[in-house]
Amino acid sequence: MSGEAPAAERSVQPGPFRVARAFNLGTDSPIVQRLVLQFFAVLESGALTLEPKAINGVKGLLFETMRDIGHVQDAVGAYMRREDEAIAGLENGGIRITHNAVYYDDPTIDLRKLFGDALTSAVIALRNLPRLAAAILGTELNDAKSWKKLRPLLSTAASRHDPGSSVVDDFYRWSDELAAIRGRFEHPHPPLEIIPLQIQVDAGRLKSIQTPRLTQPSESLRKVLEPLVPVTIDFLERLIALLFGERCASGYKIDRYPADEGSGFTFAAVRIDRST
Repeated sequence: MSGEAPAAERSVQPGPFRVARAFNLGTDSPIVQRLVLQFFAVLESGALTLEPKAINGVKGLLFETMRDIGHVQDAVGAYMRREDEAIAGLENGGIRITHNAVYYDDPTIDLRKLFGDALTSAVIALRNLPRLAAAILGTELNDAKSWKKLRPLLSTAASRHDPGSSVVDDFYRWSDELAAIRGRFEHPHPPLEIIPLQIQVDAGRLKSIQTPRLTQPSESLRKVLEPLVPVTIDFLERLIALLFGERCASGYKIDRYPADEGSGFTFAAVRIDRST
C-alpha cells in the first residue's frame, strides 16, 4: 500500500530558492512571493511543457515584472509620506495668516509628480504581460498590436481553466482606465486636471483640508493610488496562472494553493489523481 496521502490532488511542493532579497523587497513581500517565488515553484515543478530555455526566459520576465511593481510601491509610498507630512504640518501650526493672505506648504507639485511616477510604473509592469504570454505560449506578441492580440488568448485560457470568470474583461476595463489617466497625465490633449490641496480657515483656525484630487473622475489622488499595487498584483497573478494552465503537462493543472500552508502563495501546480 502506498504511503502517499489519498487526496485526489496533491500540491507540487516548491523547490529550493536562492533568492534572499530582491531590490529593497524581502522574500516575505507579497510582490516577491506572488510574482516570483510561487511561479518559480511552478516552473521548477516539471508540471509545464516548457523547455529549459523558455523557463529561464519566463523567470527573467517575472523578475522584471516584480521590479516594475516594486517601483510602483516605492512611488505610492513616497506619495503617502509626502501627503501625510503636509497634513501633519498644517494641523500643527504650519499656517501663517496675514490681513490679506494665508501661507502654507502646498505639496501639490511634489504629489503630482509622484502620482505620475506610480501610474507610469504600473503601466510598464502591465506591458510585461504580452511578453510573458509570448514566452509561456511560444507565440509572437512583440508588435504594436500585442496588447489587442493578447485578449483572445487570455479569454481562451479563462474559458478552459476558470470558466464563468470575468477576470479578463475586468482586467481590460481596469487597465484601460489606468492607461487613460496616465495618458492624460503625459499628454495635454485633454490635460489631466488636478485640483491642488486646499484648506479652509475660520477665525484664524484651520477648519478643513482637501487633499489633491482629479476632476474626472472626481477622486482624490490618494484614493486612486491606495489599491494600485494590490490590484496590479492580483490581476497579473491570476492571468499568469491562466497562461501556465495552457502549458500544463498531462496529469497536472494550476490550482489554488492550500490556504493553510502559510506560504504566501496563491497558486501551485497540482498533480491530478485520476484513479478516483
